[in-house]
Amino acid sequence: MIKKEMRRGSESKKRLVIKGFMGGIILAAAVLALVGVVLSGRNALDEDQAASAASDVTSASENQISEEEDDSRYYARAAFPYESEDGILEIASLFAFSGPNVDADNQEGEEIAGIQVRNQSEQYIQEAVIVLSMENGTEYCFLIRDLPAGASAVALEQTSQQYDGETGCEQIECSVQTAESSMAEDRVSVETEGSKIIITNISQQQIADAAVTYRCASDSAYMGGISYTIQVSALAPGESFEYEDTSCILGTPQVVRIEIK
Repeated sequence: MIKKEMRRGSESKKRLVIKGFMGGIILAAAVLALVGVVLSGRNALDEDQAASAASDVTSASENQISEEEDDSRYYARAAFPYESEDGILEIASLFAFSGPNVDADNQEGEEIAGIQVRNQSEQYIQEAVIVLSMENGTEYCFLIRDLPAGASAVALEQTSQQYDGETGCEQIECSVQTAESSMAEDRVSVETEGSKIIITNISQQQIADAAVTYRCASDSAYMGGISYTIQVSALAPGESFEYEDTSCILGTPQVVRIEIK
């Protein structure tokens, strides 16, 4: 039996528009969409261009970062790229785009604030909360879940607040929670075929209950801060199941964690 806990999913494929810069320093920013990706200059990208678009989200700031610590949270005078004090998380850039916000129930929006982050540690990030305080008093909130070691993700502002591409960032608050992670390679094998996830019990024991966590991936980054979980039960030795994803409107599914209970 398979039970899916799906957050903020949609079957529709929609366009995406990207632009962004910080404090007069132009940021080259682009985000992957499977179909209908559109740059802010309204130039259409074909699917091959879309596949590499997310890797172009960069920052060109060389400003110094002034630092201070308060309990478990870390504050800094903003400059990009920004690195958390513990060295786990990097925020590469701040940008704006128009399209479906996968971190807000696929709500359509114009010039929504977005960030590209990278887990530059060897630990699995279970959850990270990032708050950017802007010079005009606006606060942007981002939530990152289930980010493997070395992986990057493009996260969107949780309430779809707009970013004008010009206002400077005064302060960054970042808290990171790590956890043990496993793909349970000794118990299951995992395959993906397009939007399909295939999991096979390769052990000699029945798997009574398992939580399979996946994210939406492009060639270079996970799209959105959120993850999705499938609950699987009563998987006999040698048995496989196939799950057809409908949540990844800006990428294809990739399993990042399997917890067998």
